[in-house]
Amino acid sequence: MKKQGNSLKEYFAPIIQSFCFMFLICLFFMSFISAQEQPVYIQDVVYGKNGSIIRGMIIEQIPDVSIKIRTQSENVFVFKMEDIEKIVKETSVNAPAWNSRKQAKKMSVKKITGGFKFGLNFASVTGIGNTENKLGFCGGGFITFNISDVFAIQPELLITQKGTKEIIRDWSFFGSYDTNTLKITYLEIPVLAKFSILSKARPNFFIGPALSLKLSASSEFLGNTYDVSDSFNSVDFGLVFGGGFDFGGLVIEARYTRGLTSIVEIGDAKNSVISVMLGYSF
Repeated sequence: MKKQGNSLKEYFAPIIQSFCFMFLICLFFMSFISAQEQPVYIQDVVYGKNGSIIRGMIIEQIPDVSIKIRTQSENVFVFKMEDIEKIVKETSVNAPAWNSRKQAKKMSVKKITGGFKFGLNFASVTGIGNTENKLGFCGGGFITFNISDVFAIQPELLITQKGTKEIIRDWSFFGSYDTNTLKITYLEIPVLAKFSILSKARPNFFIGPALSLKLSASSEFLGNTYDVSDSFNSVDFGLVFGGGFDFGGLVIEARYTRGLTSIVEIGDAKNSVISVMLGYSF
């Protein structure tokens, strides 16, 4: 175990590095979404019994009598219903000539979205004796691949602080005790299956595996901080499940991450983390 200094520089350096890394993650996700996203438009297609095909937007319809359709070239055609074989809708990435907020029929559901979120961890480690929850931060970016209106696959890239407070000497009889604060910082990569309910608040729940790569590990006891990175495994596997709400672009969620493998080579110590997060999706 290697003792570290207690200067402000050494204390804040890992925090500053983590926030800078999360900022770069968010920039990557925003750049990816901007490059991939294309607006998709719906257009009406009228098939005439005489073989004609007209694409555009139906601007007037008299049931069982006639329809009026306007094409991208601003031409207007009137069809009697008895002369129409069928009417279907097609998608197009080309904006119609009449594109405006009032007239264009732009699809409201984006196929690919993304964003960022930050929050707090209430972390503990099971299997190491008498412990308490340790407060830490978590945050990063995500991409959501919307398979349908109610189901999506959401990979994430997060920086998350785990660990625990271990009670070393119990002085509770005198009203105090000493703790060893263990802090392990991971780069975590969850891949979540996300299920949503169609409503204004869009409540959702999610579940999926998570791969965590250890970035650093430290132990603080009696005012001294020690580097204990060599005492813990470099990789941790876990299961994530939770739920939340999507209010437009605002994301609110709570999740539980349960470690499935021991974080030490000898013993059965596993991470257990409750996270509360707030973010934005674009």
